[in-house]
Amino acid sequence: MKKTKFPYNNTGYYISKKTNLTEFYQSFHEYKRMIELDKNNLVSFWTKKHGIRIDYNVNGKIFTYSPDFLIKTTDGKTIVEEVKNFNKGLNFNEKIKAAKIYCKSKKITFIVNFRKIK
Repeated sequence: MKKTKFPYNNTGYYISKKTNLTEFYQSFHEYKRMIELDKNNLVSFWTKKHGIRIDYNVNGKIFTYSPDFLIKTTDGKTIVEEVKNFNKGLNFNEKIKAAKIYCKSKKITFIVNFRKIK
């Protein structure tokens, strides 16, 4: 029997076992990260429905960016996380720079979680 691979550009809905929220994923990497966050005992809450919108500038034009996840840990930390494969995409550096500034102003942690395609 042929094994079917999960399409890397797939989108869909995932119901969190931790929060009971239905979350929309925009990639295979986001889907896999949702499963990891649900299984991680150090994570008390996570969502993609966080409402964070970060403006960034590219050659004088303003764009808006929404990070992938807002995560709360059992020790009280708040993390904003962007999930990426090694193809960083359009305006990656500008988005990340703006996200770091935003998170620093809110006294929360920002991380980029690079994912390998398996």
